[in-house]
Amino acid sequence: IEGGVNRNFDARNAQGTFTFSSLEAYNAGLPLQFTQRNGQVDTRFTDYEAGLYWQDDIRVNRNFSVSVGARQEFQSLMDDKLNVMPRLGFSWNAPAKLTVRGGYGTFYDWYDSGLYDQTLRVNGVSQRDLLIMNPGYPIPFFGADTVILPGGRVQAGADLQMPYVHQASIGVERAITENLQTQLSYQMMRGRRQMRSVNVNAPGPDGVRPEPNIGTVTEFESTGRSLSDRFNVNLNYRLPNRRIFMGGNYTLGQVKNHADSATALPANSLDPDAEWGPSFQDVRHRVQAQANFPFFAGTRINGNVNAQSATPFTITTGIDDNLDGVVKDRPVGIGRNTARGTARVDVSLRV
Repeated sequence: IEGGVNRNFDARNAQGTFTFSSLEAYNAGLPLQFTQRNGQVDTRFTDYEAGLYWQDDIRVNRNFSVSVGARQEFQSLMDDKLNVMPRLGFSWNAPAKLTVRGGYGTFYDWYDSGLYDQTLRVNGVSQRDLLIMNPGYPIPFFGADTVILPGGRVQAGADLQMPYVHQASIGVERAITENLQTQLSYQMMRGRRQMRSVNVNAPGPDGVRPEPNIGTVTEFESTGRSLSDRFNVNLNYRLPNRRIFMGGNYTLGQVKNHADSATALPANSLDPDAEWGPSFQDVRHRVQAQANFPFFAGTRINGNVNAQSATPFTITTGIDDNLDGVVKDRPVGIGRNTARGTARVDVSLRV
């Protein structure tokens, strides 16, 4: 059981932020929009979390054991109180010096108190988000085509639930020789009810907002999904009597989701599922190798190599094409995080 009283003061973006569509627009002093959080609020609320866990380890025989369990968690900030998580694992010492381990479990995540704080703070009255389209510069309120939208707010969805992840893994270990050992493993994760944000006051096809007298209404929803697959190969070589160690690791993986953070608004809130794509953590290939061995006169050398393929990024138009106040619009046919940067290699040597 864990809990306490949260007291928060937040003055982020009190001076406002200009957004420009390009470096050329910045040099010309032509911003695309201006955002500012007006008002100051001191929030205070309590948050309690509790978890109960039961587990039993069953040794079937000298080579095979099973672990079963369940966990129940609930939180005072959410009405969703029944969150039972089953757990199952096994270990098998198979013939030919082979060890097989595997397991499955469901894991819930807490409703972050920082998100809850935003719903109390930015209520559209005490504190609100100002949005100015085509603002003047450096004074945003005066421009030839300036459109000042009313203050927006942040709210939680009516059916908000605790996010959870299905996780399963299986791995094998085998000693190839007395000094060389290899490990192969696969891990699968499937996230459900993941937190993401949607502007529920985005303009419709007719350009009219559902609440014309309100600006952006950011709503936290537990409607997102995530996916992760990782295949790992590990090799270790040891000569203990000579104090020599060498090892290498390769990981092939993918990570996809609807949003990289709970506060990130989609490019088009009328079609938030179009955000499904690679996560910013989606690195397809990772390689790590190291060696540690004696050098001379009591010194040792430790070398490391870390390499990974390119991380993703999103190509955008730089313009708020749908006028929803979110400058994330992409060219037609381009998805989120579908472009790639460059690979990276880090090499270090220590004596």
